[in-house]
Amino acid sequence: MKLDVWQKDVGIIADFASDAGSATPLFSASAPLYTAAIEMGAAEKTRQPFTPSSNGWRR
Repeated sequence: MKLDVWQKDVGIIADFASDAGSATPLFSASAPLYTAAIEMGAAEKTRQPFTPSSNGWRR
């Protein structure tokens, strides 16, 4: 899934969880990782895992 599509879906999921009063600690913890990847220009890439490393993000 492209990260820009993921970003749209995350908003829908977050709204649903909030409306249901449901805590989503793992979901919430993953958001900064995906946001960082999007900010690095990876929004159009598909199935490209990004992992943190000591010298920045690597693929």
